[in-house]
Amino acid sequence: MLGELPKTRRTDSAAYQLFLEGQYLKRQISADSLNRAVEAFKQAVEIDPAYVPAWAELADTYLWGGGLDELSHEQTSALADQAIQTAISTDPDYAFAYYVRGVSWIFGKNRFDKGIEDFELALKLDPDDAFIVAAIGKGAFLTGKFNLAISQYQAALAMEPVVPEFYYYLGRAYLSSGHLDDAEASFRKLSNLSASYRGDFHLWETLFMKGELEAALAESDISFTRAITHHALGNAAKADEALADLIENAYPYSIAMVYGYRGEADKTFEWLNNVLENREYYYPTFILTETAFHSVHSDPRWELFLEKLGLLEYWLEMTPDWEQ
Repeated sequence: MLGELPKTRRTDSAAYQLFLEGQYLKRQISADSLNRAVEAFKQAVEIDPAYVPAWAELADTYLWGGGLDELSHEQTSALADQAIQTAISTDPDYAFAYYVRGVSWIFGKNRFDKGIEDFELALKLDPDDAFIVAAIGKGAFLTGKFNLAISQYQAALAMEPVVPEFYYYLGRAYLSSGHLDDAEASFRKLSNLSASYRGDFHLWETLFMKGELEAALAESDISFTRAITHHALGNAAKADEALADLIENAYPYSIAMVYGYRGEADKTFEWLNNVLENREYYYPTFILTETAFHSVHSDPRWELFLEKLGLLEYWLEMTPDWEQ
């Protein structure tokens, strides 16, 4: 009388306990919790090799960085793809597996088109899963459709209100679209939910964009933020000392962001090109969303660089809204 019965996925009780444990650990997004989540999901599929949700969660955990204490990024990416394939071949109708495959396409292979296709397929299969509702927002955020991203993450939070990842992306969408007060509120909520989720860094970023420089420095006092904030405060010696440390120890993308915030266009593009030349693992997946690069958006080299990344079409679609 009430319609179709809800679908359930039976498994061994011990496997289910490990699955729940792994989910809890994965959502904390710290190096230790992700490694422990990998072990929990691996134990679950050892008990029940046909338990598709555990395979999909294992893949997602690898993509978040689980297992990197012992394996390289290339190895964990390959293991993620294997787990995704196992999940989909075992149950072609399991929506979350397609969501994870979409994450792999975007974050592992820089194929935004393929990733968004998988997010949309996952939503058709399970429109009531908060993570899949949020996935549409993730694809929208990364390609510059910030209003859609905000509405999707708001909808996801109405379904599951205590997921740190949702506040992370919601805050970033607010920040990227210039809604700085809303961004600040989201990142403060994020920091309360999970101290390991970089909420303090993005709170620094928001306060910096608001011009509250001393407050920003109080939130995050690492080499990256010192190189930017002290430069804005006019403390050249402290800023350059922090930048020298970054050049010695950080990824090229981080250094490009510093120069972007400092308004030094030539250095910004020099280090962005280093990202491509060095093929560092952290590919500039978030580049369309970074407030750091506002200073070079009008530079003709910006569109040329986006073309190399295969992101120019998304930029051209988002530019009118961005300029408003």
